[in-house]
Amino acid sequence: MPGLVRLLGHVADRDRLADIFANCDALIHPNPREPFGIAPLEAMASGLPVVAPFSGGVLSYANEHNSWLADASGKSFANSVRRIFADESARQSKVSRAMDTACEFSWARTATRFFDLYDDLHMRFRNSAEQMFMPQGIAGSRNLAELNESTARHGTLSETGMGGCVAGENRFRKIVSSLRDWSR
Repeated sequence: MPGLVRLLGHVADRDRLADIFANCDALIHPNPREPFGIAPLEAMASGLPVVAPFSGGVLSYANEHNSWLADASGKSFANSVRRIFADESARQSKVSRAMDTACEFSWARTATRFFDLYDDLHMRFRNSAEQMFMPQGIAGSRNLAELNESTARHGTLSETGMGGCVAGENRFRKIVSSLRDWSR
């Protein structure tokens, strides 16, 4: 397809990439083994129709509702490109959904999800460590909310005199707090 398809390879310059996205009709991403595929997601965020394979990490966000998925063959990809331009209403609908999908993967939302995951893992670790090192009988007599409240209030498990993970918790909280401030 001379003049219709251009193979660009990796484009590192953000301004050039934005210019390319603004001046093309679709992004065809043929790599069936891509672990995630940031380029199709960036194209979705830019309002470009995306053709991607029915395999790989791109399927963590690309689907029949927001992109044109194809088998890993030239013929299948060509048919998907034809479908993009055959039905204007379907194209607009999928592109709109693709832009919504891209918003779900913004850096702010992704960072928030990671912080929430770290908070959850920290709480699980702290709770399991406190129960593991408590004398028998205490863990069964108090629920985790009470343990957390006691630790927060006293910096120790009052019945045991144990400091638990308080010093580590404080370091962890400071790190998470500074990372949250940095990500805003």
